[in-house]
Amino acid sequence: MFVPEQGNRSARVLGVRRGRFVEFRFALGGDDDLAVELVMPLTQLLEFCRQQNVRLIPPDAPAAAAFATLCRVEGVDIGRSQDPSTGGASREH
Repeated sequence: MFVPEQGNRSARVLGVRRGRFVEFRFALGGDDDLAVELVMPLTQLLEFCRQQNVRLIPPDAPAAAAFATLCRVEGVDIGRSQDPSTGGASREH
């Protein structure tokens, strides 16, 4: 049975739906063949990334503006360094 390494998980943002849900591809073991696409609110995505030690990968150009807008509206700063312990984000106060 294949068991991926704990630190080798990623979530690539694919887009934003209805202006508040993040569509992303969750991959295990760095293998795109072992992946699933999911949709959830931004805050839940960040909590998922933190709990599962997932590296959050920013979206490609087509979805980047919508994702940046959602982060700004939610008060979340997605930094360049993707710290898995925080899901690569911090809340603005």
